[in-house]
Parts: sequence; structure tokens; C-alpha cells
Amino acid sequence: MSQQNNLIKLNIVDINNNGEGVGKFEEKIIFVPNTVTGDVVLVHLDFIKRQYAYGKVKEIIHFSPYRTRPSCIVADKCGGCQWQHISPEYQLHIKQNKIVQSLRRIGRFKDISVLPILSSSEIFGYRNKATYPLSYSKSGNVHAGYYQRYTHKSINLNQCPIQDSRLNSFLAEIKLDIEKQGWTIYNEKTYEGQLRHLALRIGH
Repeated sequence: MSQQNNLIKLNIVDINNNGEGVGKFEEKIIFVPNTVTGDVVLVHLDFIKRQYAYGKVKEIIHFSPYRTRPSCIVADKCGGCQWQHISPEYQLHIKQNKIVQSLRRIGRFKDISVLPILSSSEIFGYRNKATYPLSYSKSGNVHAGYYQRYTHKSINLNQCPIQDSRLNSFLAEIKLDIEKQGWTIYNEKTYEGQLRHLALRIGH
């Protein structure tokens, strides 16, 4: 596995602290976003180091019992959230396990008793603040949305299932208002432009 662009079959056995699936191939640790423990996937390797590598899912051969259908149509592209493909119950298990492992490895505690994590009744619509980078589409329209993971490419959104639903109605309207007013969007290459982010906040 010395070259990039290899395709490998991988069993996902864990989730790391960045929310990426973890597997092992030829004694090398492989990190794969948008996977969950129990997935068996065909992975395209695109970044290889001596002890680890990063890959992208080419095909899901076997679906994990902890996998669920995301509520957002761009969940696999948008960097706004990472775990919509993981069942809420298993998300709690992952978080609890990370707390225990951190206490053992970093805190060096031997005997640990952690009470079960209390889950929120609101799986969606809980985020009351959102900050969206602004950009232009190829046709010159204003886009607002989170960056695609590991890039500065903006994913245009008109709604987001994890933010308060009352904020969704503002997104499309504000983008049109920006265009009508003639405000310019900040360009990261030229350092020019009037608007860089759109921030929305709502109280409960």
C-alpha cells in the first residue's frame, strides 16, 4: 500500500475523536469520514503516511446496524455536522466511551465509573446560532453554507435540519437581499469584498 488512489476493503472498528471511522489494513491505521463501527466499505485511499492513511468511501459493502439515513441531503458533503449517518443511541455510546478512554489515558484513572449520558429530547432543530461563510456561485449568485470538510469550498444551503427551524426561512431571503443591495462578497485570494459571513441567532 505504497501508492495513493488504491482501493481497499476495510472493516470499520472504531470512531476517532474527529468523528471519522477507523479501520486497519496491512498494519496501517485508516481514517474514513462518513463511516461508523460495523461498516464494511470499499475505500479509495487519497492520503498515505508511514503509519496511517485517509480514504473516502467508494462503496458500502455491508451497512452497520448503527448506521441511519441522514436527514440532510448534503450531510456527506457539508462540514456543519459529522454524525447524521450514525443512530442517536450509538452517538451517546461513542461519546461515553471517549470520556472513559480520556480519563484512563490522559487522567490515568484506573477504576472509573461514569453515569450514562443524558440525551436531549431534541435530535434536530437544537442549534440556535449559525455562522455561514458567504461565496458566489459560478453564475454569480450569493451562496451561504458551511465549508465542505477539509476545504474552503462552500456548500450552499437554504435550510439546515440541526438549526432552529425558524432560522431556515431567513437563509434564501437574505441571500436575495444581499444581491439586490449590491453588496460584494469577500474574496480570499484578493482580500476584497464587503461581506464574509452571515450569522443568525435566535432565542428560546
